[in-house]
Amino acid sequence: MTECGETKQRWNTEKYVGIKERVLWEAVKHYGVQAQFTKTIEECGELIVAIAKGDIPNIAEEVADVRIMLDQVEIMLGLDTGTIRQAKLERLSQRINQERKPKVELNCRICFYRTMTKEAYDKLGSDPCETCNGPGLSNWRPMEDDEWTLRK
Repeated sequence: MTECGETKQRWNTEKYVGIKERVLWEAVKHYGVQAQFTKTIEECGELIVAIAKGDIPNIAEEVADVRIMLDQVEIMLGLDTGTIRQAKLERLSQRINQERKPKVELNCRICFYRTMTKEAYDKLGSDPCETCNGPGLSNWRPMEDDEWTLRK
């Protein structure tokens, strides 16, 4: 990647006045955009290796390095990822909540041996119990706790 005029212009502004931002800008100005992108790739690779080895102290150090480099990438490209991160965190939360919902299990009222989730039941559209194979899904109903003990 080459240094564009817009990036150079941002370096000369006092927009980023915090100590962290100043240090990040100074690193970009000192080493250059291309070098910092290369360094970002290198630091990500080191984090991958640390994770693969399970080396906790090294993982902590590499996470810090990667975060610093990603902050520089945001500055170099003028990115604001806060809104995107928030949306992704909300989506992750929704997925977790969806997966936590209890799965309703159904069983065949005739043989009691076939069991499936309500989701599978809804997708089939016909009676999957080869033993009973009654009309439609009329033989299927929610599994009751006492039916589990009957089968044992």
